[in-house]
Amino acid sequence: MADFPFWDGTEGDAWETVGLGTQVIPGLCEVVWRKPPKRKIEKKTVKGTDGTTVTDQGNELAEMVIRSQLCSAQHWRDYLKIIPYLWTLKDGGKRSPVEIAHPLPNHVNIKDVYIEEWNPAMPDGQIMVLEILVFQWKPNPKPIVQAAGRGEPEPPVPHAGVTAAAAQAEGDSIVAQNLVASTTDALLNNISQYL
Repeated sequence: MADFPFWDGTEGDAWETVGLGTQVIPGLCEVVWRKPPKRKIEKKTVKGTDGTTVTDQGNELAEMVIRSQLCSAQHWRDYLKIIPYLWTLKDGGKRSPVEIAHPLPNHVNIKDVYIEEWNPAMPDGQIMVLEILVFQWKPNPKPIVQAAGRGEPEPPVPHAGVTAAAAQAEGDSIVAQNLVASTTDALLNNISQYL
């Protein structure tokens, strides 16, 4: 397991610094979840039954706001140097995801992000606040290749109170129902040829 620094004392500086790609965001930084890491779960309840059928549809992409307080002339100069590496409004060309270095996203295995919004606010007194909206980046999913026809459904995920054997039996009954349905379809097609 990776070693992530504690947020207080001498290790606390790591929580106030954010790296994006090869650049370090200047100023006093924090990372805040806009949309925390979450599984996309579909829960179906059948009227008159106990429990729920659960379908796990994978991870949703997390979103974060990187907030930096620029409060010195040096922070401002450093900020101006990093802009060309991280943000451009130049037309054309695909932007690329960047690696994020901060304990909050890294400890939940978020390593790469895509910069969606770059929002420097007007200075208020001695402080300018920069907000950078990023979302978790994952490569495009690969399509699942399925045999022609109806295909075999995945067995349902057992809900609370259901044993693995009962869930397997429920899955086997779904496979059997699909086999009967496909056999029935084939018989009807053959019969229709002779009518």
